[in-house]
Amino acid sequence: MVSYKWIAKRRNYREEEVAYRSLRTPNDKLPHPLQSVISRESNAKVKSIVPRKTISSAYSDPLSQALEGSDPLSQFVSKDEVEGADIPATNVNQKGAAAQEWLKHRTTILSKFTTSEKLSIKSSFLQGGEKLVVKQEINDKIKHRLQQLDEFEEHVSEHKGLSRDDYVSRITQISQELHQAWALDQRVKALKIVIQCSKLLLETHPFAFYPSKFALITDILDKFGRMVFERIAEKGEIRLVDHQLPKYFKPEHVSESARETCRNWMYKIASVRELLPRIYVEMAVLESYSFLENTGLLWLSLLSQFPSDFVLSKCLELALHITTTPSTGVPSQQLMVLMGQVLSRNLASSCDSNPGKMLNVVWPYFSRKEDADSYLQCMDAWMPYLLRHWRVKEMHRIINDIVQHCRPKAQAHHVANLTSIVHALVRTEQVDYQSLFTTDSLMGLLDIYPEGHSRAEAAKILLQQFLIDHDRPLNHPLMVDHLLSIARILHDTLNATSVEDEKRQISEIAIALIDRVDFGRDFQQMLSFYGDARAAFTNLDPVLAHLVQAINRLSSRTRQLIQEHNERTGHFVRACGAFAYITIPAITCPMVRFRLYLLSSQVALANECLGQADACLEGAISLVIEFSPLEEQWIVS
Repeated sequence: MVSYKWIAKRRNYREEEVAYRSLRTPNDKLPHPLQSVISRESNAKVKSIVPRKTISSAYSDPLSQALEGSDPLSQFVSKDEVEGADIPATNVNQKGAAAQEWLKHRTTILSKFTTSEKLSIKSSFLQGGEKLVVKQEINDKIKHRLQQLDEFEEHVSEHKGLSRDDYVSRITQISQELHQAWALDQRVKALKIVIQCSKLLLETHPFAFYPSKFALITDILDKFGRMVFERIAEKGEIRLVDHQLPKYFKPEHVSESARETCRNWMYKIASVRELLPRIYVEMAVLESYSFLENTGLLWLSLLSQFPSDFVLSKCLELALHITTTPSTGVPSQQLMVLMGQVLSRNLASSCDSNPGKMLNVVWPYFSRKEDADSYLQCMDAWMPYLLRHWRVKEMHRIINDIVQHCRPKAQAHHVANLTSIVHALVRTEQVDYQSLFTTDSLMGLLDIYPEGHSRAEAAKILLQQFLIDHDRPLNHPLMVDHLLSIARILHDTLNATSVEDEKRQISEIAIALIDRVDFGRDFQQMLSFYGDARAAFTNLDPVLAHLVQAINRLSSRTRQLIQEHNERTGHFVRACGAFAYITIPAITCPMVRFRLYLLSSQVALANECLGQADACLEGAISLVIEFSPLEEQWIVS
């Protein structure tokens, strides 16, 4: 003989007493002939009573209602109920209050949404009915739990021509079958029962009865969810308080066996093929997720789906959670990157995230990271936010930390993150370019780039954005020197295979930078700069030609300021003439060289530099033999 282990169910009798009271409504205008005067007086004192938590409470017998309270003992029962109806609100928690509120709405729904049409119900757990053949194609790789669920599909029957009361009776039978299966430890059968109940919600006809059907079936789903929840709590030896977890409960208090039981339930439910039943059953057991350390999933949903104005105020709490709690469900790295992206996309309202405390929490977390991949991903996501809320001094601290994590050279797959960081450096509001280009931290960032076009691309981003934003003359020597070094990175990528368009773009950037430099009346400093620029752009003819023009302008300015040269200025203008004479031969095009020779000779002659003027004229004359007849005719004309 099979023996079963009976386990006493934990019950809250006070709560059940309130939930299962009958609904009684006073009716003095139409007294029933069988009802005594005394009972009518006692009924008049009865206030609103919470309806009975059963399906049949909405369809009570009128005669039973009329006779209620007709005997003397009922008078005392009514008095007790009236006294017990006023329960202090402080003793009823929010969840219990919501459940009682739902019971009231449920009774109204069952009374209001009814139908006279015939109904049908499909189930494997009701006797009789028309047998249905359900074909299931099972793949060899389907898990055992899915095969167990499919076994019940082979015995589905359909009950047709049911009245509303018959339908409610069948639902009651299914609910009892659920309780019986659970009591016999038939967990898979219990799950299949609620799955089939959920499938009933796919049929919306007749539409007028659907709200009542929904209320009846969700009752079964709620009971199933409560059974699973209490079973896991019992397995984990967790004592529930009023059917709820203790106030200071944490997922780490759950034993491994209880966690495994909880995961098994989630895996079984996830194996349900149909979408709607799976959603309903997952919602039914949603409370059981409290036993798993799945806060990461909740944070992931919060960051990726909720509006930014709601998320920003929660980011500090998430940052504290990530930095103090081991990863659960979702890698902390993924959450931190996603949070940085949310904050960086909403810089205008990012003050809601409490930036001061936020930076004190996240920066130590970043700095401690040893893996360059995860570190750069975090920095890439957070860089706009960090630059928005940190001072200039901290900007160099960030750059130096990036360089330290990537030494001696970054890997090829790091280039995208590094380039994005460079973008953030120059596209934040109110960039302090003087601080950025006068320290070695930025040059160190460019140095960790792998050699080649990726480094040149970063240099181009810096220079182009600088030339757009900084429209003032450049007169800081160290800043000019660093900018020239960055521009040299672009030039050094050019070779014989470089296309003309690439050379043109780099030439335009170099020329714009040269024109931006102005040391005022420190002409010697300007001459020195032009010499450095010539050494930096030896392969760019447009830049060399522009430098010759610039040196001639410098010589002419000297002539304008000093009407008659002294020894010092004389040496200077002769150095300018020599600069032009040395630079022009490096230019490829003969016609460009010829024009520059003529122009330089004229400037030298105006400055009384006869030797430089003669040399330039001789250079121009020597080029005539290289010209075509058409070009010679143009020169003569």
